[in-house]
Amino acid sequence: MARQLCRPEHLPAARYRALLISFLVVAAIGLVVDQLGKGWAFGAWGAPHGVRAVAPGVVAGVLGRNDGALFSVEGHGSRLIRWGLTLTGSVAMAVVLWWALVLDRDRWRMVDTVGGGLLLAGALGNLVDRLALGYSRDYLILSIRPHQIFNTADVFMVVGAVVLLGSLATCRRLAPASPA
Repeated sequence: MARQLCRPEHLPAARYRALLISFLVVAAIGLVVDQLGKGWAFGAWGAPHGVRAVAPGVVAGVLGRNDGALFSVEGHGSRLIRWGLTLTGSVAMAVVLWWALVLDRDRWRMVDTVGGGLLLAGALGNLVDRLALGYSRDYLILSIRPHQIFNTADVFMVVGAVVLLGSLATCRRLAPASPA
């Protein structure tokens, strides 16, 4: 597969603003979708809806308290582990924002804003739960991995990371020309 060359030329201000707004909109929509899904599954607005298939091989409505990490890894951690994960999520969110605003802005493409927005939405979704409840609410199960329970925030983080890695793999960055 040929790699596209990404020139580190300075993005025009209007294009940078449009990409930044796209990044923030994707993050906001992802956060809302995550919190609505968790609210639906945990019955925040009434009685729980119960377990049901939402797509082939995906079951939703299973109520899980995740004191651990992504996909219920270390799911019954100590208080130190829980708050360490909260701190890690906060740092990850700060790194994504720093990347979005400063670090790699000259290479940005729309695919980067979507991937970064999804990654930020996932980090925020689980961070909101951890700060409000002390744990993350999980409610999805794949039939091929029935022992792992997860939520939409986890899905957003994984998909966002894959999109960003794919973007980096297909876009070779050139060094800026040095002044002669």
